[in-house]
Amino acid sequence: MQKTDFDLSSFTPSKNKGQNFLIDHKTINDIYQTISDVDQYDAVLEIGPGTGVLTNFLIAKGKHLFCVELDKKLFSFLQKKFIKKKNFHLINGDILKINFDQLFSNFQQILVVANIPYNITSPIIIKCLKNKKIMKMYFMMQFEVAAKIYNYQINHNRNAFSNIVNYCCRIEKFFDVDRNCFFPQPQVNSSFISITKKNDIEYDFNFHKFLNVIFRFKRKKIINNYPLKNQIQNWLINHKINLNIRAEQLDYRALFKLYEDLTTEKNKNSD
Repeated sequence: MQKTDFDLSSFTPSKNKGQNFLIDHKTINDIYQTISDVDQYDAVLEIGPGTGVLTNFLIAKGKHLFCVELDKKLFSFLQKKFIKKKNFHLINGDILKINFDQLFSNFQQILVVANIPYNITSPIIIKCLKNKKIMKMYFMMQFEVAAKIYNYQINHNRNAFSNIVNYCCRIEKFFDVDRNCFFPQPQVNSSFISITKKNDIEYDFNFHKFLNVIFRFKRKKIINNYPLKNQIQNWLINHKINLNIRAEQLDYRALFKLYEDLTTEKNKNSD
């Protein structure tokens, strides 16, 4: 077990908060080696620092470190441990309710590091995609969810989430982490990945909204998921695509082209 000043034996982790603490020394060192570009960013955001096993490293390497911890007991521990560090900023709160625009008002390029609670993986990533100052993310996340993102091209079990992430980001997987490396032990294994935003593409709210519509019923044909069936049917015919195709069988490039063309046609009809 990785040594920490915090006594986990006297702490009852909260399942509702998704608390699974990384305790494996080798895995922690592997993460240190992987996130060696910390000093290239104006500030780092650590989501759920927990017992601070990564926080020491991030404080030493980063220019400014913002940590958001929901648990009050862990918040108090971290506050006492790192209070003398001038580049350390600790917030007790829910990451999904934090105003990133305010938090990063004095900075331009942000790096995010997190062992993401499994139950809020997608909302956290989407929140990060929406903020223009966040350039890159390092995430420890559930193996199955990570696989849908980084195995995007060969995984045809795609959804709205995996499409929007791959549309505006590059994904890299570094290593898998066995469930035994955490306390308490989760029911699934994890993967450590990076999500880096593409320079020329930003998160598109309307495209994401479109994806949510056409993936609403995954097993249905794409023409039966979209309100204007005739328009999408004509598009498929014009692009010589099988009318029985489902949304998960098209990659984000084809889906964005579909979205663009339908939007253009809609705007023409409204003029």
